[in-house]
Amino acid sequence: MKRVYITTPIYYVNDDPHIGHAHTTIMGDILKRILKMRGVQVFYTTGVDEHGQKNQASAHESGFSVNNYLDQKATVFKSVFEKLNISFDFFVRTSREGHKNYVKQVLDELFSNKLIYKKYYEGLYCLGCEQFKKTSDLDENGLCPDHKKEPEIQKEVNYFLKISEYQSWLINCIKKNKTLIQPTVYQKEVLAMLNEPLDDWCISRPKSRVTLGIDFPFDSNFVTYVWFDALLNYISNLKLNFEGESEFNNYWANLIHLGGKDIIKTHCIYWLIMLKILDLNLPKSIQIHGHWVGKGGIKMSKSLGNVIDPLKLQQRIGTDAIRFFLSSKMTNKDSRINPSLIKSCYENDLANNIGNLLYRACKFTLKNFGDKVPEPGDLIEREKILHLFLEKILKVNISQPSLKISYELANSILIIGNKLNKYFNDAAPWKLIKGKNKEKEVKTVLYTVLDGVKVLFELAYPIIPNTANEVLEIIGANRIPDRIINHNIQVGKLKPGSKILSPKIIFPKLV
Repeated sequence: MKRVYITTPIYYVNDDPHIGHAHTTIMGDILKRILKMRGVQVFYTTGVDEHGQKNQASAHESGFSVNNYLDQKATVFKSVFEKLNISFDFFVRTSREGHKNYVKQVLDELFSNKLIYKKYYEGLYCLGCEQFKKTSDLDENGLCPDHKKEPEIQKEVNYFLKISEYQSWLINCIKKNKTLIQPTVYQKEVLAMLNEPLDDWCISRPKSRVTLGIDFPFDSNFVTYVWFDALLNYISNLKLNFEGESEFNNYWANLIHLGGKDIIKTHCIYWLIMLKILDLNLPKSIQIHGHWVGKGGIKMSKSLGNVIDPLKLQQRIGTDAIRFFLSSKMTNKDSRINPSLIKSCYENDLANNIGNLLYRACKFTLKNFGDKVPEPGDLIEREKILHLFLEKILKVNISQPSLKISYELANSILIIGNKLNKYFNDAAPWKLIKGKNKEKEVKTVLYTVLDGVKVLFELAYPIIPNTANEVLEIIGANRIPDRIINHNIQVGKLKPGSKILSPKIIFPKLV
């Protein structure tokens, strides 16, 4: 059985999770469920980055010991992701000894191979990014484009990793492998970054400035730079969970990484060169998404104080509605998010489209034919056309798993919902039933709609798993278990005579 390894960035614990964290991590969960339904074994990791200057400052401000602070914040992130029904297989914490030991092992290996050296350095430093910046990285006002602050000049001695000699290799690699960085707009952005000379990478921080980090194994006056440490988690995760090279290689060979556009330099330049140096295969693909932006097109950011709390949103619209909004409204570019757009998606796409369809079909069936799925008669042209339409959607083959899958899937669900609603309205069983000898035709219409609902919600399972299983149970179909491996969705497979439960409003009106 094919193995696929899905990773998200690991998130700083200097504040609580926001909608951006939720989005990336939910997308990973949706992709995992899609692949599992196709018969693929998936290992999915997400988690927290517990080192660095920002986390250190927040820990000190909290009044708790550093370890207690890290434990509390890791618990918060894990709990939020679980409440959003994210089925990760391993929750990353960079404070784990296994991860620390691996980072030290890598540093020792690189140092012994003379790939790390020490030098004095002066540069522009953005605390929000915890990165040294070039002038070309800043906006027209000389500010960090993500944090809207002017970087400070930092002067200190540090250790550097020799990466500049790999610049030509990386450029050629990206140009040859068109699926490595997706979508193409970000591939072009990375190549534009590589038009400038690539400096060697500063991979340490002096303990006089930062103490929350992994000690340098060969110099106790320094800790490992948080990004160097963090990028190794994708390797250490597999080493901590699978013994032997075979399983590691099987998963690593099909690595899909998901992340936001603000971290493409670290993941599409530094990480790829690190993997080359460590003689590891590059990922199958790095899938990049835009940002959620609020009023004025400004990115959601903790440092700017304009974030959306996913748990507060969950209390208002429910977990599955959050998952559907995030999967259906994010495109390759930045996407808007605000209460009005969320409400519109909830009411128009979910409540009035697929939710209302279920309620109407079940209610009419129960009223006229009891609590059993009707036995259909012969299909006429309108049913045959609908079946062909559904089968065509189910046959859509996306050869390269990507973030685009979730967007396409969400929109396919809405298209099916619209098509089924139109069929139901055009067939008008409430009128047909008044005619003479029309009972069989009415049963055919109801069966066709209920079977279409089954197809719709089986297809929707990766995005809205709880609602999908609730609906499948209502119409007398089998639930999809979380541990499912391979689930073939087919038209016309709802069993006549299956018990229908009293319908409920699955997306109730917002107050």
